[in-house]
Amino acid sequence: IASSISCVVWGLAEMDPQELQYQCGGIPVSTKPRMVLMYKIMLLVDAFAMATFAFCYYYNKRTLKTGRYELSVRYQAYENLRAIRIFFPIVSTHFITFCLFFLGSIIIRELHAMLTPKTYGLTLLAIYVTPYYVLLMCTLIFVILRKESARVTTFHSAIIESQNERKQQSDTYFRSLLQQWST
Repeated sequence: IASSISCVVWGLAEMDPQELQYQCGGIPVSTKPRMVLMYKIMLLVDAFAMATFAFCYYYNKRTLKTGRYELSVRYQAYENLRAIRIFFPIVSTHFITFCLFFLGSIIIRELHAMLTPKTYGLTLLAIYVTPYYVLLMCTLIFVILRKESARVTTFHSAIIESQNERKQQSDTYFRSLLQQWST
């Protein structure tokens, strides 16, 4: 939180309050270089997060496939893979959405001289990422939670079924013993 606040304070330190902005995320000319640098840093952090997720995925996949580790380590790798499978769509969607917003912002701002002020303002409003991002993330999180809930339900059903089979086998065993003893 502190780094986010300090980035915003640094990015907007030279902002002219009288300068026209079209929306909350609009970058006025006075702060454009600082804010673009901040966006580039955020893009690098997102790329680093994607690389970290990929590394963790392949490391845990390799750990799970090799049989030389203890059961607890393999179980931890399995749980890590489950967590990565849950969070990877969210992280990758965030990365893709932010990249598209960043590139679109650069393109629109470079075309600023060719557009009328009204067209420029409308295109800035159209590319503003927050409404799309919120709708996309809410839908994505809902789908992920539904899939994970179905996966856990299937897993629990399999456990219960295997326990019932064991109970039936033990009942059959004891019934056969009872029949042998009663004769």
